[in-house]
Amino acid sequence: MKQYESLEQKLEVLKKDFPSFMKNLKGTSNDFTRGKIISIQEVSPSPSLVRGFCGGRDKQHMALGIMFHGTLKESVQSIVEDGIYDYSHFTSSFHYAVMRCQHHLHYSKGLSHVLAFAVLVDDEERLNDKDVTTRSPCREYVLPLFLITVKPSHH
Repeated sequence: MKQYESLEQKLEVLKKDFPSFMKNLKGTSNDFTRGKIISIQEVSPSPSLVRGFCGGRDKQHMALGIMFHGTLKESVQSIVEDGIYDYSHFTSSFHYAVMRCQHHLHYSKGLSHVLAFAVLVDDEERLNDKDVTTRSPCREYVLPLFLITVKPSHH
């Protein structure tokens, strides 16, 4: 990633590149093949969440990337408005995030809801790791950007 003057500019590039990021998951170990993506919608996090994410000098040298969090539909709006709980689970595996959501739905035929977050991490390798236990240190290091709705196919 090029050097940009601010975290805000890096965030705009990340959002602009998100459709190609998702397209590039096809055919990789991160591809979700047990369903169909119905929609990808940009969400509007509250101004206080954006300020909290973009603020702080220590963040300028952190790695910025995308991680996923599968959640219940009822939780989406509060996460977008109020942020996520500190030490919530994130993963770079879209497949795992969808499966986590299905687990919460008790594997019903309901839609899965996955939030894609901008995440700041100390070590860029964490963004590529398929570790399913990655936790955010606190809500100021994650920002919801997109809601991905998936219709699972049950075999």
